[in-house]
Amino acid sequence: MPFSEGNTYIITVFGVENGKCHYALKMVDQTGALLSGGPGLLDCSVPLEKISADTLGHFFGADQVEGQEGIKVVQDQIEKDYCITQQ
Repeated sequence: MPFSEGNTYIITVFGVENGKCHYALKMVDQTGALLSGGPGLLDCSVPLEKISADTLGHFFGADQVEGQEGIKVVQDQIEKDYCITQQ
């Protein structure tokens, strides 16, 4: 998905592995390199029962809207528990 200043937001879903959804999120610059100073690569392996429409909304910032704070807290905790950040 195109993002600000010519950067691209990429979500890669690898599929189900051992009962977990394996996916990765990253933001790259125009050359395809991880965005300098950006969030890095988030590599996640989340139990299927924790994946929901809220997860997809979280990917695109829908949980940052007023009234959605509870969803953001839950999704941030899922990332903390099941994702590894690589720079």
